[in-house]
Amino acid sequence: MVALSRKAKLIIQGTLLAIILVFLVVVAALANTGIYTNYYPKYSPPDPKDSIHIAPDGSITAPTTYNETVPIQRNGDKYTLTGDITLTVIVDRSNIVVDGCGFSVATKFQPGQGGPGFGLKVLGVSNVTVENIKSPVGLELEQSTNCTVQNSDGAPAVYLYKSNGNVISNCVGSLQLSYASNNKIENCSVHGSLFGLDLENSNSNYILYCTCTSPGRPVALGDSSNNVLFGNVFPDAWWWINMWGSCTNNYFVANNVTISQHYGSDSIVGTNYIYHNNFLQWNWNQSATDNSANVWSQNGRGNYYGGYAQVDANHDGVIDVPFTIDRNNVDNYPLVEPVNTAAEPIPSPVQ
Repeated sequence: MVALSRKAKLIIQGTLLAIILVFLVVVAALANTGIYTNYYPKYSPPDPKDSIHIAPDGSITAPTTYNETVPIQRNGDKYTLTGDITLTVIVDRSNIVVDGCGFSVATKFQPGQGGPGFGLKVLGVSNVTVENIKSPVGLELEQSTNCTVQNSDGAPAVYLYKSNGNVISNCVGSLQLSYASNNKIENCSVHGSLFGLDLENSNSNYILYCTCTSPGRPVALGDSSNNVLFGNVFPDAWWWINMWGSCTNNYFVANNVTISQHYGSDSIVGTNYIYHNNFLQWNWNQSATDNSANVWSQNGRGNYYGGYAQVDANHDGVIDVPFTIDRNNVDNYPLVEPVNTAAEPIPSPVQ
C-alpha cells in the first residue's frame, strides 16, 4: 500500500471539506426557497383505476380491476370503513362524514411519485368530516372549505392546498399548508424528519396547542402573514423558525421551545411578534437576518430565556439588561421566570 505524502493528505482533506461545504450551501438554499415544502404532490388528478370514489351523487365506485368488496358502509350521509383499503379514497361529495374506525387508507404510490399520492383526498367539496382514519401516505384537503379532519393519523403529512376555513384537530403527521387560509390546527402531534409545520402563501391560520418533534425545521413560513402560533411545544428544535419571502404580522406567543442546536429564524421579511414564550435552552448563534426587526415584547414583558441570569434590581420580574438576539432584534424586557403559558390570551392579529 502506497503511503500518501503529507501534502497529498492535505489536498484530499481540503477537497472533502469543500464538497461538504457545497452540500450544506445547497441544502440551505433549498430550504429557503421552499423547494422542500413542495415534496408532496399538488395537482395530481385522481386516476379512476387507482381510486375508490365517494361520488357527488353519494354512490361508492371502485375500479373494475378491484376484485374485493369495497369496505365502506353507507348509512345516509355517513360513510364508515369496515376494513383497510389499499387504494386511494377520493371524496367528491359535500356534507358527509367519513369515519375510518381506526382502519387505514393507503395507495400503491408513494408521496411525490405521481398518481393521487395520498391515502385520502377530499377534493373540491365543503362541510366534510373525516375522523378516526389512518394513512401511511398522508391525507389531503384540496380546494375544500369548512371541513374537519380529526383524530386521524396522516403521517407523513396532512396537507391543505387552496383550502380555507377548515379545522384539523388531534391528528398525527407533519402539517403542510399551501395557499390555505383561515384554518385552525389544534392539539396535533406534529413530526417529520425535515419539517413539521410548513406554511406557503398561507395567511390568517391559527396553530394551537400542538407538539412538534421534528428535529429539522419545526416551523417554516414562506410568503405567509397574519398567522398565530400559540401554546405549542417544541421539545427538540434544531432550527425553530425559518421564514422567507414576505412574512409579516405573524404572532408567536406562549410557546415552549427547547433549542438544542444553533439556529432560530432566518431570512425574515417584515415585522412579526415574538413574545411571552419560554425558550428553555437558548443556544442560538444567529437568529433573524435580512435587516428585519421584530417585536419581542408586549406590555413591558418579553420572553423567558433559560440560562440568562442577570440583575432584576426592582424585583418586577423583568431583567434589567436587555437580551440581544442579533443586531436588529433586542428583547428589552427578558423575564426572570418562565411564562405561565396557560394564563396567556390568544392574540388576534390586526390585518
